[in-house]
Amino acid sequence: MSIISKLSVASIMLAALLTTTLTTTQLASASPQTNVPPWPIGHSSVLPGSEAKVLSKQCSRPSLSGIQTSWHPSARQIAKLELGLDQYLRQHYPALRQQISQYYFQYAGLVRQQRRFIYINAIDEYAQNNPDWRHTAMIMCDGGERFWGLEYDLATGKFSAMTFNSSL
Repeated sequence: MSIISKLSVASIMLAALLTTTLTTTQLASASPQTNVPPWPIGHSSVLPGSEAKVLSKQCSRPSLSGIQTSWHPSARQIAKLELGLDQYLRQHYPALRQQISQYYFQYAGLVRQQRRFIYINAIDEYAQNNPDWRHTAMIMCDGGERFWGLEYDLATGKFSAMTFNSSL
């Protein structure tokens, strides 16, 4: 391999590394949408295994089926999820993304059919009044679009199964 080829490969690898290490704050500030609030800092928590499985049983939105076990996502996996979630909400739910600072996120690493995924449990500012939200699964009945869930597939980087609580 020539020196020029080695330099080209090194440049490509460096560019890929820099691209994958952007933080959520950097992504939000780099966005062409100027009226979108920044991603909230300190509004998320990875639940421990026993509590992660509790999130699979919801009250007023469909429960998750076929859950085999739980696992603990790494900080890097959560950062990647949040980057993707920011873009997903901007594209598919812009009104929800506009109100992002009102939401708190519980992340649960779960396994279904030998595939690991992260379940996102989004709750509104109710979490501010409950100091246990960082460690205890918050299952809300009713509440409408203020409470929602979403699955993130680690292997594909795609989001699916967005569901909202029902409302009375």
